[in-house]
Amino acid sequence: MAREQRRLSLEEVGNEPALMGRRIRDLRKAAGLTLAQVSAKTGLSISYLSQIERNISHPSIRALSDIADAFDVSMGWLFRSEMRQGPGEGRYVVRRHERGVMDLTPGIREEVLSPDLDGPLKLFSTTLQPGAESGTSATSHKGAEAGLVVSGEMVLYLEDESYRLRAGDSFAFSSQVPHRFLNDTREPAVIVWSVAVDSI
Repeated sequence: MAREQRRLSLEEVGNEPALMGRRIRDLRKAAGLTLAQVSAKTGLSISYLSQIERNISHPSIRALSDIADAFDVSMGWLFRSEMRQGPGEGRYVVRRHERGVMDLTPGIREEVLSPDLDGPLKLFSTTLQPGAESGTSATSHKGAEAGLVVSGEMVLYLEDESYRLRAGDSFAFSSQVPHRFLNDTREPAVIVWSVAVDSI
C-alpha cells in the first residue's frame, strides 16, 4: 500500500519520458533527499549515483532494485510503461505494445519482457545504438546474466577479456564478474538479456 501511495504522489515524475538518470534525479529531489542520503540507503557510492543521474553510467538491475527500494517504489515504476498486471494474462504474458520502455543512458533502450519486475528473473530486450556503451568502467553485483544477440554486434568485456558477439551468439556469466559492453559498429544491436537477481 505504501508503494502504491508513493507512486501516486510522484505521478508527475513517473510520467516524465526521461532518461533513467533524470528520472532517478527527479525522484530523489521530489523526496527531498541528497545523494549522500540515497547512498546511505542503497549502499551505492555517491560517485556512482551521480554518474547514473547524469546518464554517464548504465545502472545495473541490482542498482535499480536498490534505488527503487530506497524510494519505496517498485522496479516497474521506474520504467515508462503500459504494462498490465494483476488478474488475467498480465500475470504471465507481456504483449508487444504493453512493454515497459526506458532509455537508461544515451543510446541504450530497454524494453521489459517480463510480466513482473519484482520477481527473481527479469527479461529485457536491449537495443544498443552505434557507439553506445554501458560505461567506461566495469561493474559487478550479485546475480547472474545471460543473453542472445538477435541482430547486430556487441563487444562484451568480462574481467580482462573481450568478446565480439554477433547475431545468433549467446552468453552467460555471474554478475559478480566485472563486466561492461558496447556497440562499436555503425548498426544498432538488439540483445535479449536475462538477469537473475534471486541472490540479491
